[in-house]
Formats: sequence, structure tokens, C-alpha cells
Amino acid sequence: PSMRTWTDGEVITAAMMNANFKDPANWLAGGATGGKPHAFARQASATTSINQNTWTAVGWDFEDIDTDNGFTGSPSTFYNVNTAGYYLVTGHLNWSANSTGSRAARLTKNTVIIPGAYESTLATDGVATGLTVTAIVSCIVGDDIRLEGWQTSGAPLSTNLNYDFFRNETSYLDIAWFQST
Repeated sequence: PSMRTWTDGEVITAAMMNANFKDPANWLAGGATGGKPHAFARQASATTSINQNTWTAVGWDFEDIDTDNGFTGSPSTFYNVNTAGYYLVTGHLNWSANSTGSRAARLTKNTVIIPGAYESTLATDGVATGLTVTAIVSCIVGDDIRLEGWQTSGAPLSTNLNYDFFRNETSYLDIAWFQST
């Protein structure tokens, strides 16, 4: 929705107040006139195995929220955009403990890396490695958003499951619409 520009001396009516305050507030809150698309998916019980030197899309087997039906199938490896606009996208990839090689995570739109949405690190001895990437992405209907992982441990390496209340130790993909294009 767009906001009205008011002028001096204008008589305010109930219809104007509803159209310019109540309806947009309901829309933002997900009320009677809709809501802004938001999705949050995570790995709850199924990990993703990522081969050596191969970018691989992470699979999501649990949706905490999906107001625009962007995740399909289980596990889904991407979010399909159903509402055009700008999205804040955050992906977190948590790797199982392994002390060999490097780890990387990136966000893609239509399988092409989103500029600036890449992070890498060396593996840490005996500790699960986590990488978080964030980007603001302009999307049209039909675009797909993915979190992909890559590693050089010398063998396939799985993502790590360790999700509990107030813990952020599992892989997730959070997609929040915030403005029309």
C-alpha cells in the first residue's frame, strides 16, 4: 500500500482514515486486508549432505511460518516468490564438526549468486561451524531463493541439527518482504 499525502485545510473523513491508516496497519499485521509475506524454514530432522567442492542447495523439512506459500514439498530446497518486492533474506548454514578444509555459504536467486551474499571460513577443530549470510533482494513473482553450501573436507559433509529453544544452531532460511518494487 502507499500512504496518502495530506494537504492543509483538508476535511478528514472516516473513509479516509480507514483507507490511509486502518487498512495499511491491518495489512502490515496480516489482518483482514492481507499481510506482508514472511517465511522461516529450518532443518528439524533431516540434514543435507554436501559433496566436496560442489555447491549444494540446503533442504528444509520444517516451516515455522510461510504466509505466502513459497516453500513447496518436503524437503524443499528453495523459496518460490509469490509476491514481488524487496525481501530481507537471511540464511544460516550449520556444519557438523570436522576440522579439515573450508566451509562456505551463499544465497542465490534463480541459481545465480546474490552479490555480497557469500561467507566462508576455515573449519574449526572439534566444533560445529556456522555461517550466516544476509542480503536485500529485489524479486519478481517466480524467482527462487536458495541457501547453498560448499566445503573442502575431502568427503561429503552433512549439515548439523542442534535446534532448541533460544538456540541458533541449525540451518535456516528466513525471508521477509518489506517493500514493493
